[in-house]
Amino acid sequence: MEQAASKKGKGFVQPLKPHEHWHIDISYLNLAGTFYFLCSVLDGYSRAIVHWEIRETMTEKEVQVILQQARELYPEASHASSATTGRSSSPAISRTSSSSPA
Repeated sequence: MEQAASKKGKGFVQPLKPHEHWHIDISYLNLAGTFYFLCSVLDGYSRAIVHWEIRETMTEKEVQVILQQARELYPEASHASSATTGRSSSPAISRTSSSSPA
């Protein structure tokens, strides 16, 4: 039986300039036996970290606050629409994978 060709890398259009598309990554950190959340906002073009925060909790509202802080740091990124909400915001946003505590 022949294996189907991988579709990896074919579903995302690479941004052509900085701040055109941001990604949000939420990961767990184990620091001295206590788990914290690391929320990173990454630029899809340069792969640079635009903004990050470590918190004890990570609710949707807290992620929105972190994203708003990133937007305030980069006001020139205010003309795209959000990929996750469909509302006009800056820039287009996608969620990346998150890891869970071991």
